[in-house]
Amino acid sequence: MAIINASLKSIFQFKSLIMVYLGIALICTAVIGIVGAKLIIEPASGRIDENTLVHYIGILGYCAAVVLTGINYCVLFSVPLTREKVNKNIESLLATISSIKEIWIAKSIALFLPGFLLGTIIPLFLTLIFSSIYLSSSFVVFSNVWIVLCTYFAVQVIYLCLSLLIHFVGLIGNTEAGNVIATIFLPVFAGLVINLLARHILDINSSVFFISNIGLAVILFIVCIMFRYKFRKEKIILSCQK
Repeated sequence: MAIINASLKSIFQFKSLIMVYLGIALICTAVIGIVGAKLIIEPASGRIDENTLVHYIGILGYCAAVVLTGINYCVLFSVPLTREKVNKNIESLLATISSIKEIWIAKSIALFLPGFLLGTIIPLFLTLIFSSIYLSSSFVVFSNVWIVLCTYFAVQVIYLCLSLLIHFVGLIGNTEAGNVIATIFLPVFAGLVINLLARHILDINSSVFFISNIGLAVILFIVCIMFRYKFRKEKIILSCQK
């Protein structure tokens, strides 16, 4: 817990990064909200049944969760970890009783938390707004179990595993390598799921889509497990000295 708190303080010391993250998140929220309302929901409203509208609103909420959570890893990962390595903070932690596994997990959780907050609160807010305007009840979307599980659970599990992966890479090697993974992952993941959902190849309100999301999280975690033999104290110390 102490390492998580220290890591969060390290992240929030960079006020400019926080402002950038919040600014990008607000812009993305506005874009998703306007595009969703004007180009998807309003043209369909009145011509389709409520269940289909629920489906569309669920997709918008899911996409908002994917994008807003993912931005966190592109903006807040690299600079704080690089500073900790340069300032020998990581080496100091390694000199304590904390294991490298504890340090890795704690730092991964610390980065996960800001994205978790924005990635759940804002999609929830958007869903409630859309539902109150276009549906008979503000909470009808939340009666669809798979939509709720995919948006507010599966997406966060995926990004927690991504946090573990990029910290794994960032601790034993170059921090920028982890940042590259996060920067590539977000547009590829977002683009893929948006296309699959828009083309009705996958249904967000289905167990198959939920399992697909959890499967992606498992793959990210397995990658860490496959290369765990490289995760040694000596490699972390060497990476801090580069």
